[in-house]
Amino acid sequence: MVTASIIIYVLIQLLIGVWVSRQITTQEDFIVAGRSLGIGLASLTIFSTWFGAESIVGAAGAVYENGLGASGPDPFGYSVALILMGIFFAKALWKGGFLTLGDLFRREFGANVERLGVLLILPGPIIWGGAQIRAFGKVVSAITSLDVNVAITLAAIAVIGYTMLGGLYASALTDFIQGIVMILGLSLLLVCILWTVEPQQLQIEPERLQIFHIGSGSTIEAFESWAVPIFSTFVAVELISRILATKDAKTAQNASILGGSIYLIIGLIPVTMGLIAPKVLSSPLQDPEQVIPALAQQFLIFPDFIFPNIIYIMLMGAIISAILSTVDSVLLSGASILSNNFLVHAFKLEKNELQMKCTRISVVILGVIAYLCALFADRIKELVEIASSFGSAGLVPVVIFGLFTKFGGAYSASLALLVGLLGWFIGFIFELTAPYSISITVSTLAYLCTAVILKESRSKPSLT
Repeated sequence: MVTASIIIYVLIQLLIGVWVSRQITTQEDFIVAGRSLGIGLASLTIFSTWFGAESIVGAAGAVYENGLGASGPDPFGYSVALILMGIFFAKALWKGGFLTLGDLFRREFGANVERLGVLLILPGPIIWGGAQIRAFGKVVSAITSLDVNVAITLAAIAVIGYTMLGGLYASALTDFIQGIVMILGLSLLLVCILWTVEPQQLQIEPERLQIFHIGSGSTIEAFESWAVPIFSTFVAVELISRILATKDAKTAQNASILGGSIYLIIGLIPVTMGLIAPKVLSSPLQDPEQVIPALAQQFLIFPDFIFPNIIYIMLMGAIISAILSTVDSVLLSGASILSNNFLVHAFKLEKNELQMKCTRISVVILGVIAYLCALFADRIKELVEIASSFGSAGLVPVVIFGLFTKFGGAYSASLALLVGLLGWFIGFIFELTAPYSISITVSTLAYLCTAVILKESRSKPSLT
């Protein structure tokens, strides 16, 4: 019954994507939903896109294993980032009239910077998509008899097919529905746990409640753990695509702020369950990332009911659907960048039909690569940390200077992007304490120094 219910649940989401896909006629419809999203749909799709595998499976598992300090980026760092994105960036991005972030690079710095930006942006969505696919496989494996790798393979087939059909409006619509289901499902699980257990089981050791300190970690390490989610979110193509899809600049701003606020509130539920799980689970877990499925199996199956698994199935279906929606978002945003900012120009595709076909083919290519990442990664949280930080350090100063100033030009932007990537790569290989923070610092200095030495400035007005 559980397996059949999950299949039906996923098929319903696929059917929604098929139905919406029939209304897509242009590349703009496919990539930014015709710039039609209102505040409700936009804020829920922002929340649902960010509230994926790492927010549910990864964050709960990290807190279960290491206490509250392990949750810094999730939900606190990412929710702060979404709110700051709304306050400072959303209006300027929307007023630019872009289809993708790559359009900003092309308009402000030229085609060469656009192509370089595409190369640096693409790994993030691919790796993040791999994290979501792996989470899908782990959840399905936990509640059925399927092997994890088999479940990951089936997940990849489903999400690649769905993403190729749906476009952003289909993604936003399913995000809205599944976001509501996710909120209800997680809330119900927490209420059932609190209703069932004894008060003394909820007493948490003080060391597990320290949010800014884990073991012997330094202040620099703590800063780094917050810098990655905050700064990487400012240049995340998944978020920017939803901002660009709203109906006006004010809606773009409010949707990001509201989405971040919802994320913080709902994101505290898995964190809370990770904290109390060692006290309330009937037996310890070998795999911390199975904490949410384990809690659901223990507290959401009621033998006296006519359908004893019904509430449990609802929660698992909601988690799976939310993960699918996140995969849809990251693969679509990555494919849009690859197609709109590279392949369309390279092959001189001028017709809308050819551009949309190119974007759909790009979805398949990126989806297969994400599937391979999911197969060979050991931990979801590791995938997300790499996806968040890879290449984005150099993007941060380029986006900020490109949006809000006319200081600097193509050479400044190119050097900042390359130095940011090199700094992250060196830090990652040699296991430096704060590779991402160092990369942002040196890439910003590279931009500033190059602009000053070459006296670079752009004649076009900044987007404010």
